This record gives sequence, structure tokens and C-alpha cells, in this order.
Amino acid sequence: MVHALLADHAHLRSRGGLFVMASSDREQPSFSDQAEVVAFALKDPRIAILGRTLFMEYLPVPAWVKMVQPGPRFVMLRINPAYEVATGIPASEYAGHLDAEVWDGPSTSSFEATDREVLEKRTACRGIDVATMQDGSVVRWCNWKWPMFERPDDRDDRIVAICGFGERENA
Repeated sequence: MVHALLADHAHLRSRGGLFVMASSDREQPSFSDQAEVVAFALKDPRIAILGRTLFMEYLPVPAWVKMVQPGPRFVMLRINPAYEVATGIPASEYAGHLDAEVWDGPSTSSFEATDREVLEKRTACRGIDVATMQDGSVVRWCNWKWPMFERPDDRDDRIVAICGFGERENA
């Protein structure tokens, strides 16, 4: 199964400026257990990058990553295709911007409140964000948000990003 997964994704090229490709010019290994799969992936950066990129790109619900700047300010780094479809906001118009530059005031307050909760608690948080969509409708979003630490193995370290995913309530 792992062999087939690697072979299926050998055709991938650049997505969002990040080169991702599992090499098809060498013999694909076979694995006897899950530990061997993990060990192999950790040694091959192409597969590790492929996994991180594909996870967000193919997640069937809206997902995002925001950089945490002093203030704190939350600058959108990336949204996935499901986010673009659900909101009508193209990734190119959101990346590098604050929520307040893309959404109306009440929506921004809701988003930032849950972002700040993640910063304060330093752990994953579940919440409801209320947003006014581009067509004027008001939508409640059920979200999970969590911190990304500068050094993943040190939970006392600086939080560099807030990641999240969610979907419309009763969607």
C-alpha cells in the first residue's frame, strides 16, 4: 500500500512555490510494518515535504496557517483550496494579510479571539467563529486551532504560527 501511495504521487510538481515530488526514478521500497514506513519518511525529505503539503491541500475542509507577529498580529500564510471554495476568497488575496484586511470587523474580532485563546492556553482549542460572508450572510464556523512552536519538541518555546481547520456549522 505504501509503495502504491508513493508511486501514485510521483507525478507531483510545484504547488505554491514548494517543490514536492516522490522520486520515481529509483526502486520503491516495501515495508513490513508501520515503524519502517515512519523511519523511511523521516530519512527522505522529499516524502516528508510531500506529506505535509498534500495533507493541507487535500483536506476536505477549510484549513489555514497564520504567522504570529508581535502585538500579537496574525498574518495569513496559507489557506487550502477548500477554504477558497467555502469562502470565495482566493489564496492570492489572503496570503500576507491580516483578517481585518479581508473580513469585516465583527468577523475579525471573532477570529482573533480564538487565535488569542490558543496563544494564552498554548494548546489546541475548539471554538465557534462567526463570519459575515461576501454575500452578506452570517455563518458560524466550528473550528479547531492549535499552536505551532518554533521547536516542535519544546512546548515552552515561542509560538510562531496558529494553524486551524473548520467547517460551517450544520454543513
